[in-house]
Amino acid sequence: MTEEANELIGLAAKMNGGDFERANAWFYETPLAELGGGRAADYVANGRADVVRRYLLNLEAGGTG
Repeated sequence: MTEEANELIGLAAKMNGGDFERANAWFYETPLAELGGGRAADYVANGRADVVRRYLLNLEAGGTG
């Protein structure tokens, strides 16, 4: 797992009450419809961690994705 993946999983866990297992599952398994249907792991693998980071920060700020 890359440093970027760890960072994003940590951010997702922070947003859901600290549940790292759930955040890890989200990262690897959940298609992100708002971003075109790819999983967070796919974006990171393709050098696009910034897209997922902005998405999570937007959600954290109260955005809808």
